[in-house]
Amino acid sequence: MQKNREIWSRYGDETRLQWRKMKLTAMLLFMVCVTFGNSFSQVRLTVRFEKADVRDVLQTIEEKTNYIFLYKDQIFDFTQKVSADYTDAKFEDVLKSFCEQTNISYEIRDRQIILKAKDPVPVQRKQQPQTKQFTGRVTDSQGAPLPGVSIVIENSAVGVITDADGNFSLNYSGDAEILVFSFVGMKKQRITVGNQTNFRVVMEDESIGVDEIVVVGYGEQKKETVTGSVTSVKMSTLKGNSVPTLTNALAGKVAGIISMQSSGEPGYDNATFTIRGIGTFTGNTDPLIIIDGVQRNDVGSTYAGAFNNIDTEDIQSISLLKDASATAVYGAKGANGVLIITTKRGAAGKPQISVKAETGISGLTRIPEMIDGVTYMKLYNEARTNMGELPVYSEEKIQKTASGLDPYLHPNVNWMKLIYKDWARMYNANVNVTGGAEAVRYYVSMSFYNQDGSYKVSEIDGYDPNLNFKRYDFRTNVDVDLSKSTELSVNLAAMLVNSRYPGVSSSLIWYSAYATNPISFPARYPDGKWAGPLNNGGTNPLNEVQNSGYTTEFKPTVQSILTLKQKLDFVIPGLSATGRFSFDSYGQNDNYRTGKNDLWYAGSRDENGNLIWDCLPHCNY
Repeated sequence: MQKNREIWSRYGDETRLQWRKMKLTAMLLFMVCVTFGNSFSQVRLTVRFEKADVRDVLQTIEEKTNYIFLYKDQIFDFTQKVSADYTDAKFEDVLKSFCEQTNISYEIRDRQIILKAKDPVPVQRKQQPQTKQFTGRVTDSQGAPLPGVSIVIENSAVGVITDADGNFSLNYSGDAEILVFSFVGMKKQRITVGNQTNFRVVMEDESIGVDEIVVVGYGEQKKETVTGSVTSVKMSTLKGNSVPTLTNALAGKVAGIISMQSSGEPGYDNATFTIRGIGTFTGNTDPLIIIDGVQRNDVGSTYAGAFNNIDTEDIQSISLLKDASATAVYGAKGANGVLIITTKRGAAGKPQISVKAETGISGLTRIPEMIDGVTYMKLYNEARTNMGELPVYSEEKIQKTASGLDPYLHPNVNWMKLIYKDWARMYNANVNVTGGAEAVRYYVSMSFYNQDGSYKVSEIDGYDPNLNFKRYDFRTNVDVDLSKSTELSVNLAAMLVNSRYPGVSSSLIWYSAYATNPISFPARYPDGKWAGPLNNGGTNPLNEVQNSGYTTEFKPTVQSILTLKQKLDFVIPGLSATGRFSFDSYGQNDNYRTGKNDLWYAGSRDENGNLIWDCLPHCNY
């Protein structure tokens, strides 16, 4: 038993010794950690750097703190400069400032500071919006489908129109909130999309304010007292249209007007229009035009419709009488409808000056895409082969044309692109002044319109054959109160049109450019000779425009109206009498200048590589 006690006693002493060693080790580690932590937090620095290099900053800190920096060169941009100004500051604050400027992080291990690049912040990819499809049907209040209704996503350029059955389908990849439905003569509707994708929309007729004043054949009335169909044109819808003619400006602005433009040539681009369709197949279909109470029968006249040359800035209001009630005042002449135009007049007060200047571009709506010379020859050979005939163009000819090395013996001309520009410039300016006293009021206006043509020609030998259209408008409207019951009004308007056109018609130029094949001859040879076909094989379209002369037209128009209005309240309250006298002067002066130049054709080259010329029959040797 005694032996056993000694064994247990020995083992117990060893155990107690080990526990003491462990406690001592733990206490030493704790003291080291506390000491190190206290030493790092208690280190203070005084440093000053102004746009210093990164390496210099690290080296200075190492010297002052006895800490060592460990890092990889890749984490630093050594072209970057670091600034710091600390006096007796904590080492931790200095280190944090350095790391923020260099976008790195640090980790302290004993006397070593490990510098590392910061972990990049994960970028969340923005999910692409899903494409939504909106469908639906648009009808009127009677349930009938409405074709041509415009559907547009608000604050975007995405939209469609309804088909003949009133149906529509619209795809949109953004966040659509509101669909806008609009149609001439109908109220505009804004419908919130929400979670809807299919819509059933009923358009309502647009009710016109009953207090709105309209001009009718026998004066002015409120809309609520008008029994016939009268439409007023909002002048704000016509402003901003860089078009020279009033009929073109009205197109698409008024319900019931059918407008058709058969030519885009400046000066001859007036649109013919009818009101509520054609009422006769044999007689005149033009509506009656009334300007300031005077009939103007010049819609399609020889003088290109003088009313078309009125600047929209000078117009106060436009009313259209569209049904048979117009004949009650104007008789049979009003059967096709009546267009009533009232120009602006002066108002008592200080002079008010208004200036407008704008510019725009015009171009052909669509130019046909013509095939090139190589394709032309291949298709021509194929057509002859299909007819059992031999090809006309050899493979050598086709390859030489395709190479483009000799464009004078083997031309490849796109006549459409050679003759027509993509766009032409236009300018418009207007200045008007209005004012006066209570007894005398005035409105004075001047405007200028200039539109260039779309032909690629230049001024040669002192003349420019390109299209050009200039118009000068002058207008003066004066109202004088001769007495409290008598008013005298004087309207004077002058419109001067000065235009220039090539020596051949625009239709012939278009036909020549369209029909002339691309391989017959070049437009011009390098020494200035103009090319032409042999044996009357067509014409040189560019030569027709450039060298056939030109035509100038000058059309002065003067219109005057003298109106005397007398109130007859002493007879019947509200009764008045109006007398009106009008005198117009129209003129036209045309000058035709024609010319003919020599045309040449080169079918081969001599041994020196010079072109061998053939002068066409009308050449002057």
